[in-house]
Amino acid sequence: MTELGDLNIPTQAKIGLNGPLVPRIKFVSTNNFLLWRGFISKVSRAPFSFHLEPALLRQQRKSALWIGLALAICAFSSPASSMEQSASDLLKKLLTQDISDEEWQSTEKQFQQLPVEATVRVLFPEMAKGIPDGWPYAAYNCSEPLHDRKVKTWGEYCVVDWLWCKKLTCAAEHEEVSKVLLELWSQPQPISDSGQMVLLSGLCNYGPAEEKIAGVFRDVRAKASLRTQAAVCLLHTLFTEKYHDAVVEFAQQSPPDSRPLLFRALISPYHQADSGTDPAVVRMGFAMLLDEAAKEAEVEHRGQHVSSYGQFIYATELDTYLRTGSVPDQKLPQYKGPEGVERWYRDSAMNARVWWSQHKDEYATESTKVNGNK
Repeated sequence: MTELGDLNIPTQAKIGLNGPLVPRIKFVSTNNFLLWRGFISKVSRAPFSFHLEPALLRQQRKSALWIGLALAICAFSSPASSMEQSASDLLKKLLTQDISDEEWQSTEKQFQQLPVEATVRVLFPEMAKGIPDGWPYAAYNCSEPLHDRKVKTWGEYCVVDWLWCKKLTCAAEHEEVSKVLLELWSQPQPISDSGQMVLLSGLCNYGPAEEKIAGVFRDVRAKASLRTQAAVCLLHTLFTEKYHDAVVEFAQQSPPDSRPLLFRALISPYHQADSGTDPAVVRMGFAMLLDEAAKEAEVEHRGQHVSSYGQFIYATELDTYLRTGSVPDQKLPQYKGPEGVERWYRDSAMNARVWWSQHKDEYATESTKVNGNK
């Protein structure tokens, strides 16, 4: 700590032969903050006789106290809060539509030059608001900010999203961004579901966030979408075999719209290398393929043509996971042209269904689980 000196305040008091009693304020600097303390020192502890005006002495002490408080308050206006205010002011300007493109680009450059902590802190509350009016992301595809910023309703979201993604994808700033996000997640204030999804996505491959991510996954009161995203993080980019069984159990009980994402995380080569080939995951994949086949057959029954692309996706994923050989070579002559592509989808799906009818007994129990190569 660096001593900044003593501020001596005369008392105009007479204390006999024992010397003056002087109230002082001493300031110490630590991490750019000033801490103040009031204390009274006297020259002698021998008995003395008071010959002073008590009211005046109290007034002097009070003055010293207020001076210390005022200086301490000024000191607590740290550079960090000043930078955050600058970031907030620049962001407001970036979200307006009444400035020229040149001015917008200049403002964006100033914003990017600010410290990461300041920019992430002002962007996060905007991201936590979620997509406008609860629309799915595909309702408006953000392209580039100079165009998007002038679009009604979606403009602000697209600009904020663009700035946010730019911060998250900068490899040089990744560690610092992650630390700020984890700190934001640790605040006592409640965070919206959209905000939690943003934090999950941003911290997905950050090891120190495991406890927070696992907490969301285990929280039975959390939305299925949040628990699904947390499970994907735990499997795909953070940890693998450690959470495998719990995620499989969750996937088997999860809503149908969450299951494909969990299935794809469970069959990823990265995860399979640690967890092996799990019969439960195989059964899950073929169950979804057969459900898709039933939906397509129902549409065909009503006289409407439907592509087999939905089945094809599951067939190719299971082929990669199991090496079934169900997907034929697309370069074969019969698969050329638009009709040939659809035939390729259909044949791949049919081959996968046939393979399953011949091998499903092999995956009826967990005893057939094959360990991956570590």
